[in-house]
Amino acid sequence: TLPADCNQDNINNDVIITFCPRPDVEINGPSVLCTRDNPVTITSNMVGRLPQCDQTGVWTVSPATAGLIGGTDGTASFSPVLAGEGNFVITYTLTTGAGCSDASSLTIQVNASSDPFFATPGPLCIDGAPV
Repeated sequence: TLPADCNQDNINNDVIITFCPRPDVEINGPSVLCTRDNPVTITSNMVGRLPQCDQTGVWTVSPATAGLIGGTDGTASFSPVLAGEGNFVITYTLTTGAGCSDASSLTIQVNASSDPFFATPGPLCIDGAPV
């Protein structure tokens, strides 16, 4: 800003600089589930870690499935019931407004649930031998 007297010695400039460190993303969740298990929460270590920086987090899964619901708060929900049997690579990528980004991946193996089968030994006597 140039003052009214045009004296360059009276010029003041204020600049606010926000430093955004490069994110260092890690995610946590289970590695093995069964197709009948309840949905699980997958978390990122970056929740609330860079409040001074505009940031965007994106959850992806490969192969694509309706089993992953990514939140905007650094957490996601994974449903093995919706995903079905197979191996799923879940990735969280966080990008700051300055363009710095990092990603972390987790592989979840979803196994088919089996119906337990118990062979009954037939009629038993109350005071009979243990089976």
